[in-house]
Amino acid sequence: MLKPNFSIFGPANSDDEDAKKADAARTSAAPAGPSFARKKKATAPKKRKLKAHKTMLEDDEEEIYTAGGEADVEAEDDFEAEEGNASEESTEDELPISMRPKLTSTVSKSLLSAFGEPQGASTAPLQAKLACVVSCVYVLIRELGGTVTLTMTMFLETCRISPLPGAAAELTVPLSFQDIIWIHYHPIRRLLFYDYPCSNSHFMETIVPKLKESLSLTLQNYLPVAGNLLFPSDTENTPVIRYVSGDSVSLVIAESSNDFDELVGNHARDADQFYDLVPQMPRVIDDSGYKIVPVLALQVTLFPGRGICLGFANLHALGDANSILNFMTAWASINKLNGDDYFAGESLPIFDRSVIKDAVQIGGVIWKKNWGKIPFEASSFPVPTNRVRATFILTQNDITELKKMVLGKKPSVVQVSSFVVTTSYVWNCLMKSGQEEVDDDETEIFLFPVDARGRVDPPVPCNYFGNCLGYGKVGIGHKKMAGEEGFVSAAVAIAEEIKKKVNKKNEVFKGAENWGGVDGNRVTGVSGSAKFDLPKVDFGWGMARKLEVVSIDGEEYSMSICKSRDFEGGLEIGMSLPPETMAAFASIFARGLSF
Repeated sequence: MLKPNFSIFGPANSDDEDAKKADAARTSAAPAGPSFARKKKATAPKKRKLKAHKTMLEDDEEEIYTAGGEADVEAEDDFEAEEGNASEESTEDELPISMRPKLTSTVSKSLLSAFGEPQGASTAPLQAKLACVVSCVYVLIRELGGTVTLTMTMFLETCRISPLPGAAAELTVPLSFQDIIWIHYHPIRRLLFYDYPCSNSHFMETIVPKLKESLSLTLQNYLPVAGNLLFPSDTENTPVIRYVSGDSVSLVIAESSNDFDELVGNHARDADQFYDLVPQMPRVIDDSGYKIVPVLALQVTLFPGRGICLGFANLHALGDANSILNFMTAWASINKLNGDDYFAGESLPIFDRSVIKDAVQIGGVIWKKNWGKIPFEASSFPVPTNRVRATFILTQNDITELKKMVLGKKPSVVQVSSFVVTTSYVWNCLMKSGQEEVDDDETEIFLFPVDARGRVDPPVPCNYFGNCLGYGKVGIGHKKMAGEEGFVSAAVAIAEEIKKKVNKKNEVFKGAENWGGVDGNRVTGVSGSAKFDLPKVDFGWGMARKLEVVSIDGEEYSMSICKSRDFEGGLEIGMSLPPETMAAFASIFARGLSF
């Protein structure tokens, strides 16, 4: 069964030769990230590029899986069409009628949501129309001189994992103000790549059953993760996360023939290709007075003989990075240890919102004042992204030298941490590499979240599951920020914000009832930190080779940060930018580290 996920691209990012040079530069003695130059012809017209992500589904059934129990099977409606034999060479010719794709309600949700999925009726007629639309778009792009790239991911199974029998029949968790401010934010999408060569048979017969069973065991203590967000239709009612017996988590099992080593590289890669590995959030259901919104989706993809990719997407309203890390660590440990002994030596998650002072009361205020007045919109993938993804390395030596630069010019500054110099340096490089015209006096904003569990009185337990975040906010004029002193200016400002607000007890939540936008200014953000070490999550396959925070594709300017796997004390910075901006950024980033 074929799933098309067509997207129109701009000009090619860079040619293969440039990518190879970037890799060579990256693996040299000073691993400062990718460096490549785009080659352009003076008079050549820009080509539009149609990228077809084709996926094949062998098992068209949705399975409700419960460890140790019977499986309930729910069939899906499918639109059947003839399938032809495709090859990469055939993509250069017009798509024959026999190649018109066959869609399922599971794998075509992004297309269906764009056209409006009918409720309570078969989706087959709409899917048939979509298949025709896809074919016509293909032919149209070919007529306009476009090119086609084909990537292949095969869906082997789509199932639903419920908590182990014996769990509580129902659990309702009210949302705190910390959760509500994220309620309209796009899902956080992450990918963990593991070097773990194995065959398809070992994957399906050993790894997948263990993952299902361990996930079911884990969910027994993380019931809200299997539940749904209930988003009310009016502001008189407040949103909650509710689990009832029978709720479950969507898990997709897939196999990919894409190049694993290309995907885990640090050089610039087409951002759209990663969405084959990211799970779609299940569809939103309209109920009387509420929208029922799933909070988590999972996908495990095998690269035969090479590795495994674990994709997970969650609503930010479910929990912050610390919460998601704790859940993933529990699941991975139970899977590795072949049982639930993990919870015998670890504290169980706490869902009680009262551990944060006034959290629910403030939540009710901001819900009625702001967030409850905004209609809830189902999420979709931001494709085509027209972006490339690349990873940049700051070694421990680089970080030390950057700290020296700041202290050499501003010796009185405190809190000059690795986080401060890393984010300041990346922010400065971004401002220098921007391709758009910006007024010199425009204020550039940098926002960074902070874990507030230990920064309030009384402190919030580290095993609290939910959002417990404060944030720092720094504003600097564009001319200054994009100048040669931009790095030091940013480092001083961020360090001062951490000293006066972030690390000052009870200041971190001050004015929370007024938290909101940033008055139309351009914002640079950051996802993750060295503290929350997701790549360390081990399912029995070792430490992850690579973390990709795919959700930063949805931000104009953002970065992801995690510990470096290859350089002790170093950091990896993930970036998603338009190709021209990425090329400029890579050059500026590398040049600035020539100490």
